[in-house]
Amino acid sequence: MEATHSMNAVYDGYSMSSLSDGMSELKVDQSKHKKRPVHILHQQPASQTTAQFHQPASSQPFLPPQVPFSQQPQSPNFVQGSPQIGTPQMGTPPLGVSQFGTPQGQIQSPGQLHQTFSPPSNLDPTSVPDIRYETDVMFDSKSFLTFANVCPPLVGTQYTVVDQGNASPRFMRMSMYNVPATEKLRKETGLSLGLVLNPFAPMQEQEKPIPEVDYREMGGPPRCRRCRAYVNSTMQHTHDYRMICNICGFSSPIPSEYCSPLDPSGVRIDRNQRPELHLGMIDFLVPEAYNIDESIPPNPLHHVFLVDISNSSVRRELHKAFANAISMSVLKGYPKGSKISIIAYDRKIHFFNLSLDSNQVSIATVSDLEDPFLPFFDGIFVDVKAGRIHIDRALQSLEMMGEYSEPEPAYGAALRYALLALEHVGGGKVTALLSALPSWGPGSLKGISPSQRLTSELETEALTAKNQYYQKLSKDYISASVGLDLFVVSSGSVDLSDCSLVATSTGGSVRSFFNYEVARDQKSLCISLLDSIQAVKGYQSQLKIRCSAGLQVTKYLGSFKTSNSDADPLIPIVTSNTSVGCLFKHDGKLSTKNDAHFQAALLYTSADGVRKVRVINSIISVTERIADVFAFADQDATLALELKEHLGRIPEVSLVGLRNRLTFDLVDINTDYKLKVVGKSSADQQLILPVGLRTLPMFTLAATKTRAIRSAPSNNTDLRVQSILDLKSFTLEKLAVYLYPILINVLEIDEDACQYTSTGHFQLPPGTRLSRQNLMHGGAYILFNGLKVFFWIHSDVNVLLLQDVFGQNVSSLDSIDPNLNELPELDTGISLQLRNLVSFFAKSYLNSSFVPIQICRFRRDGAEVEFMENLYEDSTPDKLQSYHDFLNHIHSLIKNKVAVSSEKKNQMNGQMMEMNHLR
Repeated sequence: MEATHSMNAVYDGYSMSSLSDGMSELKVDQSKHKKRPVHILHQQPASQTTAQFHQPASSQPFLPPQVPFSQQPQSPNFVQGSPQIGTPQMGTPPLGVSQFGTPQGQIQSPGQLHQTFSPPSNLDPTSVPDIRYETDVMFDSKSFLTFANVCPPLVGTQYTVVDQGNASPRFMRMSMYNVPATEKLRKETGLSLGLVLNPFAPMQEQEKPIPEVDYREMGGPPRCRRCRAYVNSTMQHTHDYRMICNICGFSSPIPSEYCSPLDPSGVRIDRNQRPELHLGMIDFLVPEAYNIDESIPPNPLHHVFLVDISNSSVRRELHKAFANAISMSVLKGYPKGSKISIIAYDRKIHFFNLSLDSNQVSIATVSDLEDPFLPFFDGIFVDVKAGRIHIDRALQSLEMMGEYSEPEPAYGAALRYALLALEHVGGGKVTALLSALPSWGPGSLKGISPSQRLTSELETEALTAKNQYYQKLSKDYISASVGLDLFVVSSGSVDLSDCSLVATSTGGSVRSFFNYEVARDQKSLCISLLDSIQAVKGYQSQLKIRCSAGLQVTKYLGSFKTSNSDADPLIPIVTSNTSVGCLFKHDGKLSTKNDAHFQAALLYTSADGVRKVRVINSIISVTERIADVFAFADQDATLALELKEHLGRIPEVSLVGLRNRLTFDLVDINTDYKLKVVGKSSADQQLILPVGLRTLPMFTLAATKTRAIRSAPSNNTDLRVQSILDLKSFTLEKLAVYLYPILINVLEIDEDACQYTSTGHFQLPPGTRLSRQNLMHGGAYILFNGLKVFFWIHSDVNVLLLQDVFGQNVSSLDSIDPNLNELPELDTGISLQLRNLVSFFAKSYLNSSFVPIQICRFRRDGAEVEFMENLYEDSTPDKLQSYHDFLNHIHSLIKNKVAVSSEKKNQMNGQMMEMNHLR
């Protein structure tokens, strides 16, 4: 059955009609695409009448052909800042700390930076898929050594980390791996000095777990008396039992129970027995003095499930999906001692009494929304293991409550009641479901009429939370160490900017489901809820980042609120997806004889109720050469910090201003590189990109085309708000594929691809560039953007492929169910490969067992519009440039800035000569 949903209201600026117009012209060009001899059963001779799959009768690009960028006569010539790809090999100068530190990268000669990039014939130096594929292959057979290696692999690369005293870049990734010695030098590069922290990032199965060290009886781990940094592998120890802080240089006495003799080289003889002395990351178990309230011991995590049972929720069976997710989470298990509570709400608040003293589950209904109170205390929470039967009974009752539901959800009051329940147990987590605009009770919102077309100025204002109720509520949640994860399933606007404020202020997440279909999306909602429950690693968290003398923290960036931008953030809940940015500036000069040190310390209560400090250390060399700064800049961290910072300025900065700022920042960086590194050694017609930032133009362009900041006004502002929240909160891995999705040509998957090797490395097929000209007539493509998997299928695809992927009952494209959310398990090679591929995306990028599939049949499904939106190398209907045009545009801007700078320099030289002449 064909899907007839109109997507125009959701994907503004794009329509099926414009899409069809852009695809109407098809021309034959078989010479451009070499076909691999795989999937032989899907190939047919050209004389057969059945549409061919592997070599279609018309093997042309899917759009009217455009000359590839590398072949355009107007294209700027590309010169790479270094001939290397992957991890640069750096020299080893004297280290600032004996035996420890990061080798300082020095470019041995200026010519090294100016070599024309000479890649293999099958590698395009400006192609994100080619660079990703090559980097992934490179680390198939080797590990990343955190001390011996310097620049980490691209995010998303499969690699095994060996901790040598420097933390894994999965947990702490710097924006540059050669820190400028002065603020003046940093400003000359146009780059930000900062880091992106993911303290609970998932690890590879081959990697050793983070060790725990118990210093509770000693009163806590040894710390610097001045800056309070925690003991780590780069602190020096003396014969008189003192330790010299690597952060501030202060000498502190060592507790007697921690003393140890030194060997002849000055290293403690117990170094290899104490993980904190030879590893870059450690968990310290800490005593009562580290509790939020010393009089109250930390509890295992308490979890409140807040379920919307209003009419709109019941109509979509959302309460049943929520109940199913809770039931699955109980089966999978919670940390020991964890307790849960179930609260339903419509116009009233319904508490489930889960007391173990009763054989029945009763429900207490409260209608007073202005003056909240708990109808009972014993029975609000129940131990997950001991109360499993009671939980099952409560969930059964929850599924039947829909028969008496009311129209409006009292969302604001329900959040207040959930907070009231958790305040008495030291905090915890709330997982809430919202199905409609909260228009009842405290915190009620008016929303935006679907017929109201917002101007750019009004829309920018609508992107920011303004409701005083939710602003105060978010502060109360932070004070009580309560975090919120919000799931929104609504066909209309819910004023997401206000509704999400509590979640984005407390370390929580927001997930929205637009155009929700029960048959297609229920499993995705259920698994998303389950993943949210299992992702929690702790609560009652506080973060402190310390850096070497000469540097200071200027701003923290993430899903939390602080009184000042540089204040240490309180984060009520931390999860495996927690991502924090931090920016630094110089308040003095760094010595190139010493390394720069960074230490992140996250104090938290684990889900099983143990108070810990997770300490993450990074050591970076210092340089006075601008060439070194550029050579070892990290694009992934730089881009993430830039987006987090700029998006945080809305609504002070308009969307137009934001797009321009991203472009100008890109131009400034590359202008500085050309003027101060390349100089006059290269022709003006060459666009010269630092090797570590060679695809930054593509990612910058993609960011401007996301729903968050693209130019087309939207009828549903919630779509834009959700995209902004995603860009600000995504981990680096998810951000990379969100801005440049992975596109796989199903026809060109080798027989040995999409399988795991003996080393646990998944053999990912080579990717395809994100342009319609690369979509072949009769083709099939898999696209993953960090949120879902799109399966785009052309109408002339070979029926043999359809049957091998979807089953023998599928005889044509029209036979495929458009509401299919996962591939069927079939005993065919291509079926196994595609299912392995989808499973790999879910595990590696989402840390989940499931990622939904969206079927996109050519000129049949509205979802095809969303698929085409992800082809970021193309121009858009709202006049955003193609990648080729964008490169030419920034090259022109760079040349103009270089010319202006040269003119000013010539004027200054002329004035100096004139003054000398007068003398």
